[in-house]
Amino acid sequence: VVVAGDLVVVDGTAVVVAGDLVVVQGVLVVVPGALVVVEGTAVVVAGDLVVVDGTAVVVEGNLVVVQGTLVVVAGDFVVVKGTAVVEAGDLEVVPGTLVVVKGTAVVVAGDLVVVQGVLVVVPGALVVVEGTAVVVAGDLVVVDGTAVVVEGNLVVVQGTLVVVPGALVVIEGAAVVEAGDFVVVEGALVVVLGPTVVVAGTAVVVIGDLVVVPGGLVVVLGATVVVAGTAVVVAGNVVVVQGALVVEGACCLQRMEG
Repeated sequence: VVVAGDLVVVDGTAVVVAGDLVVVQGVLVVVPGALVVVEGTAVVVAGDLVVVDGTAVVVEGNLVVVQGTLVVVAGDFVVVKGTAVVEAGDLEVVPGTLVVVKGTAVVVAGDLVVVQGVLVVVPGALVVVEGTAVVVAGDLVVVDGTAVVVEGNLVVVQGTLVVVPGALVVIEGAAVVEAGDFVVVEGALVVVLGPTVVVAGTAVVVIGDLVVVPGGLVVVLGATVVVAGTAVVVAGNVVVVQGALVVEGACCLQRMEG
């Protein structure tokens, strides 16, 4: 064996090296060098060389072996289960740029969290929920296997998604866009100081405040009210009394049945 020389003979084979030469268990390795012979195969490397399970891998960064899988941290090349992946950032789990979940490589721009086998990014750019890729610009929350994107705060009340204050709410499969606050009272959706309300599958547009009284819809200082499928426009206050619509005006009290 010639160290820091030009010619080495191993098992009757002549090898020319430009750097240092080391023999490990009958395998010729140069660290750092220009020519390496691994199991009879010549490999030219410009950086450091590492042999994992008889395979030569060249990396520009640091190399870590986790349970037989080659992982590069702060490098450019990563091998996951025999698949080569080119990565420009750091390989981590939280926060990271490349994550492998159930054999699928996912690149995210934000933080990554795994909750009960579901990949969630808060706040991030890519989320995988049960094998489906979802691109979001804000925060993401998974409720009962459904991905919901909101710009505000999210609260879950007895399986119902409520945003206070938010921009998007999903109630029993129906999407509702809301600019105001949301409140849930006994299974009914109520908007306080908001423009859109969905009650029992019916959309109601109001300008003022909205309150739900058991069995009826009440608008105080509002413009439009829906009672039993009938739309009523009032300029004053509206009250529902035992299924009847009552409007208190400036000069009189009107009572309209139905």
